[in-house]
Amino acid sequence: MKISIIINNYKTKGLLKQCLKGVYMYPPSVEFEVIVVDNNSGDGSVEMVREKFPQVRLIASKENLGHHKGNNLGIKKSSGKYILILNTDIAFLDNDIDKMYEFMEDHNEAALIGPQLKNPDGSIQMSCMRFPNAIVPIYRRTFLGKFSFAKKEISNYLMEAFDHHTT
Repeated sequence: MKISIIINNYKTKGLLKQCLKGVYMYPPSVEFEVIVVDNNSGDGSVEMVREKFPQVRLIASKENLGHHKGNNLGIKKSSGKYILILNTDIAFLDNDIDKMYEFMEDHNEAALIGPQLKNPDGSIQMSCMRFPNAIVPIYRRTFLGKFSFAKKEISNYLMEAFDHHTT
C-alpha cells in the first residue's frame, strides 16, 4: 500500500460525500486506501459511506474522539507508506494526490508536506503559519488587532510575505 487517505468526520455528511467523490474522481495512480473515521456524527454519515462508498474502510466511533484522536485512530489502522490526512471540506481538482506522492518519492529528506489550498474563487488560502507567540491569539480576537503593531505581528504569523506560489 502506497497511500492511506484518512478522513476524520463529525457531522459533515454533505462535505464528506463531496470529498470522497473527489478522491475517487481523481484517484492516485498507485495503490491506496481510504479510511473514514466517523466521530459519532449521528447525521447519517456512516450510512452514506456504507451505501455510496463501500470500498472505504469505515471506523464508526461510538464517541466523538475529536480531531486529533480521530486522525490518530485512522493512522493506527492504516497501512500506507504515506498518510494523507484530509478534512472533509477538501475538494480535488486534478491529480493532486499523485503530485504529492511524486514529491515525497523524489524528496526523501522531506518528512511531510502541506499542499497549496485554494478558496472556491481560486485565490490561495493562507494555510501555512508560523507558531504564534502568546500575544498573537489575543491580537486576532480582540480590538487590539486593529493597531499597526498588531497587524504586523499577525501578518508575520500568517506568513503573508511568503511566496505561496513556490514549493
